[in-house]
Amino acid sequence: MSCSHHPPGHPLPEGVDAESAEAFRAFKRVMQLNRQFVSRLAAEQGGHPAQTGCLMAIMGHEGLTQSQLAEKQRITPATLTPMLQRMEKAGLVERYADADDQRVTRVRLTKPGMKAAHDHAHAHAEYLNAAMGSLTPGDRREFTRLLTLIGDNVEKELSR
Repeated sequence: MSCSHHPPGHPLPEGVDAESAEAFRAFKRVMQLNRQFVSRLAAEQGGHPAQTGCLMAIMGHEGLTQSQLAEKQRITPATLTPMLQRMEKAGLVERYADADDQRVTRVRLTKPGMKAAHDHAHAHAEYLNAAMGSLTPGDRREFTRLLTLIGDNVEKELSR
């Protein structure tokens, strides 16, 4: 079976219908464009794309532990630590020992980090409005419903 948008010379994987392949290609395109946007935003701000997410998470949850931040970002603590070290060196965050348990390290934004987080949040809002602005509220609800369903399906497969 062939799809009108299916690239010539690229057979469909066995057991995959043309509509599913086309939907996944469109989804993948949006993910790639989103990654390009986040990379551009981070470059304009003088950082790395992963730092954007960290700044936003810390801004929304001041005083997170490093393990909580890693969980929110869906990365390992071993991946987070060097990122926080770079952000700390750049003056964006500071790590400090928990007042009640000195073994726990918490993270907060510095003043420059707060400005960077606000700048990222503003740019992110503009991007969301540009990307989603032409969808009706009903389209947005349906889009959310479908993405949630796909996410649930993938999560189920990952837990096998």
